[in-house]
Amino acid sequence: ARDTGNTVNDSIKAFEQGTGVNVKQDIFGICRGDATIAVMPRNGFFFGDGETPVSGVLILGVKDQSAASNSLDKISKAIGGNQVAVKKNTVNDYQMYEFKEQSGLVSFSFGLGKSELIMGSSPEISNAVVKQHPALSDDDAYKKAFSSFGGDAEPVLYINVPKVTDLIESNLSGSDKSDYKEKIYPWTLPVKAFSLADSGYNESQGVLKGSAFIYIQK
Repeated sequence: ARDTGNTVNDSIKAFEQGTGVNVKQDIFGICRGDATIAVMPRNGFFFGDGETPVSGVLILGVKDQSAASNSLDKISKAIGGNQVAVKKNTVNDYQMYEFKEQSGLVSFSFGLGKSELIMGSSPEISNAVVKQHPALSDDDAYKKAFSSFGGDAEPVLYINVPKVTDLIESNLSGSDKSDYKEKIYPWTLPVKAFSLADSGYNESQGVLKGSAFIYIQK
């Protein structure tokens, strides 16, 4: 374990010396500490892989947009070169950074807003995320999924089951699709949503309180 730790530290130092990027200040220093991960139907490539049936996005809260912008500019300059092209533009008031290998095998992007940093598995998914969308909290299925929790509960996980099953089915073919429709899909029909929320950490008890809710429609 000690050797592994030393190897990681040496790799970080080598990266910092070679790029001028300070990992603690320029990467971790701009983050608030909160993060959201979403996986969704494919919209563009997944880090250059066109065969992957899903795409993903990581959203990090940032402390200061200006400081985050400076860090991204520094990182872009360090990464950009003969092998990697960096493209910068603006979409819906988000500063977009697109990174793409000349071979086209690796492609991802960042989107920087006033209080969040978006990292998409492809430029297409990042651009889709930063466009204007109806708030999830206004969706009827989302409201029902969290309506049974107390007022102090914070949403942690939400799964729209019909949309997930549709996604699974759309990526199956032949006998796999037939087996799924016959043996698995019927069991999912009553379940509309799964949600998870927490009510905060009870310091005196040393316990994180939470609740799970499964929305079943007759």
